[in-house]
Amino acid sequence: MQNKLPFENGLHELLSEHVIEMKTIEIVAVYEHLRSFGHCSRDVVRPKGILRLPGSISHGQISMTGVDLPYWLGEFKMDNSNNRIMVIGIDPLRNEMTFNNYNASSADELIIGTPYAMHDPEMMLKKTRVYSNFITHLAQTNFVYLTDIYKYYFEIEGKRSSSCLKRETMWDDFLCNEIRLINPSHVVAFGKEVAERMADLHAQFQNGNESITIIELPHPAARAKTWAKVLDQGKRATNDNKVCHMTTEVYNSLNSVT
Repeated sequence: MQNKLPFENGLHELLSEHVIEMKTIEIVAVYEHLRSFGHCSRDVVRPKGILRLPGSISHGQISMTGVDLPYWLGEFKMDNSNNRIMVIGIDPLRNEMTFNNYNASSADELIIGTPYAMHDPEMMLKKTRVYSNFITHLAQTNFVYLTDIYKYYFEIEGKRSSSCLKRETMWDDFLCNEIRLINPSHVVAFGKEVAERMADLHAQFQNGNESITIIELPHPAARAKTWAKVLDQGKRATNDNKVCHMTTEVYNSLNSVT
């Protein structure tokens, strides 16, 4: 078991209070399992009823439920001598194939994972390679913390959970609390929706007297025409070209003098 970082107790409490009805000690155990075993273990499958859903959401109609626990890589230096980078996405997408892989019921169970399956070496080499290559590269010299605006995913009456949760201010509060716990120097916002949400919250997450730098990037899963607007002329939206663009943008920001 690794020594706990300063933010972990606070994060476990936030998750237990607002996201998933599990004791903090059990959340710790799930983290240890994810870091040790990776892909397709039934130990990360739980009854969907333990989700702490807003009262406006019907528990009986939802399906395809999943939780991604915030995850981190790289060295967390107590003296802030390296950059602390938060990478923020939308939500932990699930589909039927995911549930089939875990031999789980998409109607009755949820699957606990990490953003972009960063606990799963097989996924990191295949389906989530563009994310993992970008994140592991950053983590070589920085502390990188991965999270989403919405900590869980579900489908209800054909709608994706993020569209049902936009008016739930608890997620703004949760994200602000995460930012206070991590005290990041930079935030990487995957996509316009995340960048706009971060701009709206700007006044609430001051880092001392200094604002956190927000780096807006196209979502890695965005359409090719979105990527065509930011890639050098003639370059195709391949995984390698996306990773090259994203890392260049981030390091340009990290190295800029303000």
